[in-house]
Amino acid sequence: MASGQAEAEGNSVTTKTWRFLVTQETGVAASILALVVIFSSLQPLFFDSGNFLNISRQAAEPALLAMGQAVAMIAGGFDLSIGGIMGLTSAVVAYAVLEIGLVPGMVLGVLLGAFVGFVNGTLIARYRLPPFIVTLGMLSLCRGLAYIMTGGMPVLNLPDAFGYLGGTGHIGGVPFATLIAVALFGFLYVLLTRFKFGYDVYSIGGNESAARLAGINVVRVRTLIYVISGTLASI
Repeated sequence: MASGQAEAEGNSVTTKTWRFLVTQETGVAASILALVVIFSSLQPLFFDSGNFLNISRQAAEPALLAMGQAVAMIAGGFDLSIGGIMGLTSAVVAYAVLEIGLVPGMVLGVLLGAFVGFVNGTLIARYRLPPFIVTLGMLSLCRGLAYIMTGGMPVLNLPDAFGYLGGTGHIGGVPFATLIAVALFGFLYVLLTRFKFGYDVYSIGGNESAARLAGINVVRVRTLIYVISGTLASI
């Protein structure tokens, strides 16, 4: 009896281990590890702490975009407008920083990204328009507005403190941009796994009709999802 139970538990552990090893996430992690080994063997300087910190700084921006996109995809949607939001808020923040100061200009940019996300979410959730059409149209609108504002030219003479946040700044040797990305990743992880909003997001992505019948305010949750995506794109 005891031996049979022990064998069953052993088979259960083996099955769980096998399922973990064959997941998509494990495959991605293994691929990244293999690339690190290959590049380190070809160029010894690749396996250097300074290089990894530099890579983390460069990856912070696409990581923020991916976080917002991930939340939208978990709920069964997607957001094509994040590139346009990033471009428009960059132009607005650049001019705002020159006119009204660093902190007010940055706050204005984040609020603008949240507002664009709110418009996306309202059109998609309340008026039932397809996410593809709404976010693709918003991408073109934001991109066009950015070109109109800047004339296709870079905005110059920004203060040094502005570059500190996204480029030259660091705390304890870790780039400031990396710290921002890690902090927001932790915040999103806790939000999606420890709070009701996260369970609502997963429920809507699994079955929107069932989520609505279960009492979830689908319109509000979907709208907040796109607000989060727009805010992360603006950051």
